[in-house]
Amino acid sequence: MIDPQTVDGLLEQAYNLIRQGQSEQAVAVGNELLKNRHARGFEIIALAFEQQGNATDAIAVLQDGVSRVPNAWPLWELLGNLYSDQGQYDEAYQAYDKALACPNGDHDSINYNYAILLKRLGKLEEAMKLSERIRAGDLEMKVRVLQLSIFNAMKRHDEAARIGTQLIQRILTRNQIAEEEMGDLSRTYAEVGRAHWEGKSDRQSAWENAWKALEWDRSDNNALWLVREIINRKSNGSKWFKLVIEGRWHFAIEPNKPIPSFVTTYEVVADSPEDALNFAKDLEPMEVRSSMKIDHHEDLGNFPENQQGVYWRSAYGFYS
Repeated sequence: MIDPQTVDGLLEQAYNLIRQGQSEQAVAVGNELLKNRHARGFEIIALAFEQQGNATDAIAVLQDGVSRVPNAWPLWELLGNLYSDQGQYDEAYQAYDKALACPNGDHDSINYNYAILLKRLGKLEEAMKLSERIRAGDLEMKVRVLQLSIFNAMKRHDEAARIGTQLIQRILTRNQIAEEEMGDLSRTYAEVGRAHWEGKSDRQSAWENAWKALEWDRSDNNALWLVREIINRKSNGSKWFKLVIEGRWHFAIEPNKPIPSFVTTYEVVADSPEDALNFAKDLEPMEVRSSMKIDHHEDLGNFPENQQGVYWRSAYGFYS
């Protein structure tokens, strides 16, 4: 068997590769773990497949994993997450129950994901009660954000706005915000924006909070959804476009270096590539918009039933 120190090193390497979007290299690390008969290899490979948008293969990998190592709670939990994301709610229930029954399982982590499933099913009171049982300090922020989303789903928008604003102030008063907290901060802004939009039809406050959310996480799904709701535009001619956009940044990032150019990728529903570019420009700093142009684009098909606007965007790639 592989020694624990080597396992920790391989896992850290694999998670870093996934964070950097290098899923193929992560699969290689996962296979290395499996070669050494370590069950976490199934988890790494499944996460890499999920990142590639291949949920079917990710689920198949985990099904194989739990058949071989039935007491590995992380595999059951991740399998439940994937089922939940795919709308296979009965299967998700069963997977979470299996995870909770495993020895030494992290019940707080499993119950957090279980609460997300209950919210998706509209069982809001049950989801809230379960979230209130979670005590793990490292999950506190994620639980608070989940509770904000439950308040909004319950149409308790005033509570969501008040508690969310307090949470934002609490995070921003810290000397340093950890990288993993940036996503939580983004989602908090998005939920506060949703509360203003759905509770008071306050377009300005909703837009400002969505914009702040996207400053902390460029592709936060809830913030992008809120922007599309505010714009509220559909068209029979809508298509899904993938754009690679180039532009020039508005200040020097490194001392004694010239102002860089940048490249970023957008996925947008719009009538034309030019309209898609305009949606993209609306989410970038004013100073860079005039420099933005399409390097190339793909037409991914007709989507007349979708709200127009941005659905995803990548990080920036800067270059001289």
